[in-house]
This record gives sequence, C-alpha cells and structure tokens, in this order.
Amino acid sequence: MTDNQLQKLKRAELLDLLLEIEQENEALAEENRSLREQLNGKELNVAEAGSLAEAALRVSGVFEAAQQAADTYLENTRRLCEEREAASLERAKRTEESCRALAKATAQLCRRALEQPERYADEVEKTIASLRKAEKGKAD
Repeated sequence: MTDNQLQKLKRAELLDLLLEIEQENEALAEENRSLREQLNGKELNVAEAGSLAEAALRVSGVFEAAQQAADTYLENTRRLCEEREAASLERAKRTEESCRALAKATAQLCRRALEQPERYADEVEKTIASLRKAEKGKAD
C-alpha cells in the first residue's frame, strides 16, 4: 500500500491492518525461534559426534560388524590350519610306520631268499612287482 492509500483508510481499517501485521510478526517470530532451536540441536549433535564419520559409525555400527566378521574369519582360518596340520602329522606318522613295516618285511624276505634262493625267488619277484605298482600309482 502506498502512503495515500493508508491515509484514506478509516481508523477501524487501520487497526485491522495493524492487527494482521502483528499476527504475522508473531508467527514469524515463533518460526524464527523454532528454527533456532532446531539449529542449536543440530550443532550439539555434530559437536557430540565429532565428525560425520563418527556419527555414521554410531548409527550404523558397520565397522564393529566388519571387525567382528574379520575376527571370526581369522579364528576359523587359524582353527582350520591347526586341524590340517594335525591331520598331516598323523598321515606322516602312519606313512612312516607303514614304511618301517615294509622295510622289516622286505629285510626278512631278503634274508630268507639268501638262505634258500630257489624257494623264495617267486615271492621276491611278486614283492618287487607289487612295490613297482605302488610306486607307479603314487606317480599318477
């Protein structure tokens, strides 16, 4: 409104206009106060969090879950390695025992073959063939 228009208004109209302006002013003041409170609350949240990364960490717990998964993986891997090592040692022990038994049996057969070559010649040949076959099976 221009000054001329305001001067032509009656007293009641001016009071109504003044009342409208006052109500709008109060509404704006209330909105301003509300926005300031929200801003202060956000500033406190950011100050508490320290950084956006810390805030994300608190909210989601992603890093804790990732660390827990990594710890579980490492523990399972460590346990599996220990189990495999124990199994390998057991196989090596059984293999060594088997080799010693075969060596003992072979030594006995050789002694008998030296004492009675005609009698044990076939058995010696069968043993040699069996050992070659076993050796060939391992190579394949």
